Amino acid sequence: MFEEEIKELFELSWRVMNETDFFVSFGIGAHVHFCDIDVMNSKWEPGKIPDAHYTIYTDSEALEEESAEQCKLAKAHLLRLLIDGRCPLNAESDRF
Repeated sequence: MFEEEIKELFELSWRVMNETDFFVSFGIGAHVHFCDIDVMNSKWEPGKIPDAHYTIYTDSEALEEESAEQCKLAKAHLLRLLIDGRCPLNAESDRF
């Protein structure tokens, strides 16, 4: 569950890393089957707490609804970073 969504989030994270100065950390865990994404709406700074943290569980029916919402929120956040960064999209953002 959420395999395609996580692949898309990884691709968006990769683009944020390569196309903007914003910070994204993307991790996956095999034991619990989850994906963690930390986002800073700025460059990385030592000791700075991420502006957002998203966790998607890939094998828990009990957390399926929450994980779906986390996917949606993470995707929207990453897309805003691309719009606000150097991405050549001709779009507007509501800023953070």
